[in-house]
Amino acid sequence: MADVTVTEETDCITEGSGSVTGKPDRRDLGPIDLVATGLRALWDGLKVTLMYLFSHSITMKYPYERRELPAGYRGLHVLKVDPKTHEMKCIGCMLCARACPDHLITIESVPGDAKKREIKVFDVDISRCMFCNLCAEACPHDAIALSKKYELATETRGGLIYHKEDLIEKPEEDLIEKPEDKS
Repeated sequence: MADVTVTEETDCITEGSGSVTGKPDRRDLGPIDLVATGLRALWDGLKVTLMYLFSHSITMKYPYERRELPAGYRGLHVLKVDPKTHEMKCIGCMLCARACPDHLITIESVPGDAKKREIKVFDVDISRCMFCNLCAEACPHDAIALSKKYELATETRGGLIYHKEDLIEKPEEDLIEKPEDKS
């Protein structure tokens, strides 16, 4: 075989043995040099392993220790309850369903007293939800919000459809705050 030839005018490489990078090719090394190169690579890997072996662990004991969620984290939807009357704040205007870009919110309501409608069905299918918070921003009565609940895994697709009873606010839930209007 011919040697590698690089011409300065065209920077083209012809076939041959040797390395283009200037480092010696493994085929050109002797057996002792190959062993030394292998031991050097092994030491580099062990050095990284030993460095992490004796450093502080970053692993959390998950079910017992929970990660601190960032401000503004958006989790599962929650239907808010009026603290005075203990009734849902939702009046059935369906603005949240119209604002949802994925059309995941299903509301069925019947006329009730005054402006409020009685809500028969309020379902949210979170299997395709982007958690964009547009439903909460569209609500004029601040009746829907996104909580900080993030453990939403189920074994079936049907478990990802949350009904009105599942979404009603529990007192211990953390909700993200709606931003104040600056106007």
